[in-house]
Amino acid sequence: MARIEPAAAQDLDSLCALLASVGLPTDGLVEHLGRALVAREAGAIVGCVAIELYGDAALLRSLAVTPSCQGRGLGRRLARAALEFGRDADVKTFCLLTLTAREFFAREFAFRPVPRSETPDAVRRSVEFTSACPATAQVMLLDVEEFARMDKPGVLFLCTHNSARSQLAEALLRRRAGDRYRVYSAGVEPGRVHPLTIRVLDEVGIDTAHLRAKGLESVLGRANVRTAIVVCAKAAESCPRLYPFAREVLQWPFDDPSRVQGAEEIQLAAFRRTREEIDARIRDWLSAGG
Repeated sequence: MARIEPAAAQDLDSLCALLASVGLPTDGLVEHLGRALVAREAGAIVGCVAIELYGDAALLRSLAVTPSCQGRGLGRRLARAALEFGRDADVKTFCLLTLTAREFFAREFAFRPVPRSETPDAVRRSVEFTSACPATAQVMLLDVEEFARMDKPGVLFLCTHNSARSQLAEALLRRRAGDRYRVYSAGVEPGRVHPLTIRVLDEVGIDTAHLRAKGLESVLGRANVRTAIVVCAKAAESCPRLYPFAREVLQWPFDDPSRVQGAEEIQLAAFRRTREEIDARIRDWLSAGG
């Protein structure tokens, strides 16, 4: 795996060559080399990123990865390292300009597109804004508080209707590890939350007032999902390809309690059993490091 570390003075020529090879500007980089990071693999620079500090604002720039190393998550690692660098320097607002990576920055880090007029004045006077980047480049901003929230890995539970199993899993993981994960659930064909889902969660003291059935479009491409967990076989067969929206996809098929027939007590017992099975699987997953 490539090692990310601060750039050294002797790296400047290699950085400029890498940026030029992917069509990114090098103007102004030398003045900010002390806040540049490189990714090295087998002694060679295979990626880079830099930030320019302007008081409590920072410009994220020069994110590049050699073509042979693309598709391995290295760009994401570099961007995160630069954002953490800025956060440690008490940056409150991150800015960037992009022609092609708007969806990447929105999906992975919750950058939002804004008009140039909303950019901090000092950043707007930078070389990238005044001359290096074309006027058609999109400005994007990220508040450091939002980055801190997004920094928690996202977990998405998926089933067919988002009515029972995925709702139970979302609620149970949020209760056990909501401080460590951002937790979502969705359905391939969302319907409504089953009344017995609400009942068995109420039994264990979980607030159900916010529960609603949601479709995949509410999460994929909008939230930074590290792990998608498919909790029913039917959804596994019919859902769209989850990668690259989710970097890891797990299959945890559970029987559908809503298909159990009979008296209400028989149905309720099925929902309780599914709740306990899902909770046990979550506990095992967390014990193994999530």
